[in-house]
Parts: sequence; structure tokens; C-alpha cells
Amino acid sequence: MRAERFLKEKAKELFSLVDVEQVLIFNKYVEQPYFYYFTQLPFGKLSNANMLLLRKGKKPIVISNPLEAAIVERFGLEVKEILNKKELVKFLKAMLSEDALGVNYNELSYRAVNKLKRELGVKLVNIAKHLEKIREVKSKEELKLIAKSAELAESILQSIPEFFKKGMTEKQLALALEIGVKILGAEPAFEPIVAFGKNAAIPHHLASSTKIKNGLLLVDFGVRYKNYCSDICRTFYVGKPRAKDVKRYDIVYEAKTIAEERLQEGAKASEACREVESFLKKHGFRMIHALGHGIGLQEHDFPQSLSLKSRFTLKENMCFAIEPAIYTASGGIRIEDDYIVGKNKAKKLSQASAELSTL
Repeated sequence: MRAERFLKEKAKELFSLVDVEQVLIFNKYVEQPYFYYFTQLPFGKLSNANMLLLRKGKKPIVISNPLEAAIVERFGLEVKEILNKKELVKFLKAMLSEDALGVNYNELSYRAVNKLKRELGVKLVNIAKHLEKIREVKSKEELKLIAKSAELAESILQSIPEFFKKGMTEKQLALALEIGVKILGAEPAFEPIVAFGKNAAIPHHLASSTKIKNGLLLVDFGVRYKNYCSDICRTFYVGKPRAKDVKRYDIVYEAKTIAEERLQEGAKASEACREVESFLKKHGFRMIHALGHGIGLQEHDFPQSLSLKSRFTLKENMCFAIEPAIYTASGGIRIEDDYIVGKNKAKKLSQASAELSTL
């Protein structure tokens, strides 16, 4: 995806939503990565001494520092090299042609907002909700990258039987996954969740020194490929699976099928959740987390979640990770696949086995 073209298209989309003609995007927090979203620069690799100035109908400018300006230029973006704070304020004052400036309040502290107002002498307009909105529906280029990311993640998860050895620890298996993705030229989207036995009952378990023996093994893994993420979870059984675990796996798999059949344009996001909740309740179980979440530039992207509280309607080319699960005192079973919402049905980017896989 060409950074310059993507930036131009997304800036145009943003200005169609906001009532300002200039926007300043900061590179402050990974949780608010709009600097990387617009510029398509390598995610999380630049210092916070960078920002992006968007001006309606004019060429965007990346404000950078002497250490990183050359990196930005390599991506075909216009760069202004700034040496210090005094020079930055002078440059911004010269560039701002209106008395209002759009900023993302989620990127700034209350103190920083007031200081910016004083230094630039302009009215600040919070555009946080508009920034979230433009990330909900993915472009064709973004969809290709997310699909490739899912393909890589699935290929690594499918290779687990080739290198898994009974007795290895959760940490050792997690490290093997991270090495595998880096060999393929990508990187983990998040720290792999490898949970064995009772640990699999903890949705966000941190891989430990627990040795993997006979029992349930849950592996939640995602890949970041050219900035875009996948998020896939597989449940294995080490040894001969118990009948009740096979039955529970079948229930979770059917719950996922119910959800994916409702991922179509115009459907209420909460409806799929309600049907899955109802199905699990009939079998004596309940969900303790959302049914799914958006995927994209981040492994938890916009729209942020698919739950009973969701108030949005699905649109074509939204992307979701769907992850129904059952958790009990003895462990957990979670199956997660990635999807693109379609006009009539969802496009699967990954496909879990219909049967509980053994190691």
C-alpha cells in the first residue's frame, strides 16, 4: 500500500466528517496509533518526536526530527525537520490558516490541551470519535494486508504439531511461535497466549513455566504484517481427549458458526451475540467476554467489540475476530477466526478445525 496515496484518501475522508480544515495528529501512545494509521509508517518504530499535520485540500506534512526524517522521506511523504520546541511552535503558527485546529483529546492530557491552546492561539476541536469512525470500514488495501496476516498466523498455528513436544513449557511454545513469525518476515501482533490445563480457564493468561502434559491446550496468536493484524485462537488436546471436552469443543464450534452466519451488512451487531448467548445457555454455559472485536491496525481495532451492548450495524468490509468460548474450573475452550463482513455473508480469513485437534 503506498503511504502517500493512503494518507491522501484517509485525510479526505476525515475532512468530510469534521468541521475544521486542519488537524494535528500526535505520535504519543500505541493505544492511539493514528499517526501510523494515516502515514502507514512502520508501526510503533518511531519516537514520539513526530506528528502529522493535515490540511484540507493541501498536502499533508509529517513533522519529524533529525534522527528519523530520512525514514519518513523513504515512504514518499513530505517532511519538515524540526530541531526544538520553539521551532515547532513557530512552524505550526505559520502553517495554520484557520482559528480552529482538530486534535484527538485521547492523545493529550488536560494540561497538554491547555498548553497547546495558549502556544498556538487557536481553538481546539476534539475529533476523537471521527478518527474512530474512519477506521471501522477497511479499504481494499487494508483488507489484503489483514488477509495476509491471517494466512501467516494460521500457517504457524497449523505447524504446531511439527515442533510441539510433550513436556515443553508454555513459555517455550510461545517463544517458538514468535520465532516462527519473525522467520516469515512479520512479527507477533501481541504476546502469544499459551495456556495449558487450568490456565486455559484464564482468557488472558500469561505464558508461564507450566509444563504441557496431557490435557487442554489453548493457543491465542496473531501476526502483524505490514502494520495490519490478525487474531486467531486454537484449542488442542494433548493425549487422548475426554468425551466431555470433545462435546464442549463441538458446542463452541457451533456457536462460532452461528455468529459467522450473521456477519452480513445491515445486521445488528448485538443480534449475533444474543443468539450465541442463547445457544450457550441451552447447554449450561455463558460467555464471560465479548463475542468478538474488530481487527486492523491493532489486534483490537474498530468497531471495538461485538457484545450484547453493541449499538452499531454491521457494514460491508468491517473486519472481526469472532471468539466464542467455554471456561470451566478444569480449563477452557476458545475458538477464534477472522472474518470480513460481506453484503450477504462473511468471508473467512481463517478456518478452525471442526474437530478437536490432538497433539
